[in-house]
Amino acid sequence: TDPSQTVELLNTTVAYLASRGKRLVVKNHASTQQLAKGYPDPLDPSKDLNFNYITYYADKRVVSAPHTVQMYSLADPLVGSYGRRSFEDIRAMMKLLDQEGKPQVFFPETSYWVDFDNSVPL
Repeated sequence: TDPSQTVELLNTTVAYLASRGKRLVVKNHASTQQLAKGYPDPLDPSKDLNFNYITYYADKRVVSAPHTVQMYSLADPLVGSYGRRSFEDIRAMMKLLDQEGKPQVFFPETSYWVDFDNSVPL
């Protein structure tokens, strides 16, 4: 997906929803290795942005929803889940969004990981 087209779509959608008194919430997934080429990562401008945070470059009315996966908290060490060792970049991006006054809601994994280590009959 072209990042500029995604930003344009987000901006068009949030403008439409805002004109009707609604908000747009976009989940920022925890996956890695998906980059928005040409969009600098505000945490390290020498690198391209993780595509999941393309909302950073969208209209400030877009609500970002940083997302963790599986049973891990933001502070837990990871063992390769989604190619990660930690959620440090997610925490740093949440802090940056706060500092810049951009709206966000934390979106941790949902309850389906309750049965992660248990056999569940199908």
